[in-house]
Amino acid sequence: MKKLFLFIAFAAMGVLAGCSYDDSAILNKIDEMEKEQNEMQEQLDAQQTLLDALANNLTITAVTQTDNGYTITFSDGTSMTINDGEKGDKGDKGDKGEQGDSFIESIVVGEENVTFTLADGTVIVIPLGSGGSSDGGEPSAENNKIYYTTSDGKKLFPYTTEPAAFGAILVSNTYEEGQGVLTFDDSITSIGSNAFYFCTSLISITIPDSVTTIGEYAFCSCNSLESITIPDSVTTIGYAAFAYCTSLTSVTIPDGVTEIGSAAFSACTSLTSVTIGDSVTSIGQEAFSSCTSLTSVYCKPTTPPSLGEDAFKWYDSSWNSVNIGCALYVPTASVEAYKSATYWSDYASDIVGYEF
Repeated sequence: MKKLFLFIAFAAMGVLAGCSYDDSAILNKIDEMEKEQNEMQEQLDAQQTLLDALANNLTITAVTQTDNGYTITFSDGTSMTINDGEKGDKGDKGDKGEQGDSFIESIVVGEENVTFTLADGTVIVIPLGSGGSSDGGEPSAENNKIYYTTSDGKKLFPYTTEPAAFGAILVSNTYEEGQGVLTFDDSITSIGSNAFYFCTSLISITIPDSVTTIGEYAFCSCNSLESITIPDSVTTIGYAAFAYCTSLTSVTIPDGVTEIGSAAFSACTSLTSVTIGDSVTSIGQEAFSSCTSLTSVYCKPTTPPSLGEDAFKWYDSSWNSVNIGCALYVPTASVEAYKSATYWSDYASDIVGYEF
């Protein structure tokens, strides 16, 4: 086929030789056409590889991320490469497009199978063999998924999908029937720095209970975020992790968390209620500053956590720090300890005993 194509191309050049056409433009066009043909052939070869693996009862033993895509390894030792392609302008964070070869719509690594959905709607399901996930084990049923909803009913594209941010590789992103799902090749261990920074369409998100840390700026400026489920497994909430989440109305810090970072919930202007788990030992500077709607904070620890400056204050037009004036409910037996603790004493008149 390729030889026939080149013969026709050169024949066309011969016909045009006596005309005033620019030969270099014709050669460039031929190069482009040949490149397109080669790319199409590569796609067909990759698709055939999947079909052959299915026909020969092969399993997939590894899905490995490369610099520009994924390498799929089969049980017979052979492998194939799927390159990142685009169905949009990936350079613009507002419209990143979908990743993957143009003939593949999505790749989903499940507990037992890898599902390839082709652009024409064809679905190819190949079983996972030993070592199907990136670390040689298989992710749990839900710990490799993040569920979310968006205001526009479209897929959410995280600010970063680097494996270091999640502790796993993102293999698919779907949004169907009002529910979005980010699926990874292994259990998610963290929501890293900037992971969902400025994802303004994000309304709700559920974090799996394998996550132990939420990094700095992880959800900063997600100004449509109304609800978030923080699992008990989380121990640290980083600097400005939820700052400027202006639609968030209530937050429960689970009992497993020991540290709330500085400015963690700063300027969450719709936040009215906060519950702080009994294992928290440190609340950073300005952790809840400028949360001007805040009316009640339920702080469970019997020993007052160390508190940073201006944790429950806002700034007036002259940039003077002023107490928000929210009620700070603490264990009844610990009221005096709170009132005398560093920086807690700034809010002594707001501290109220409470039987948890």
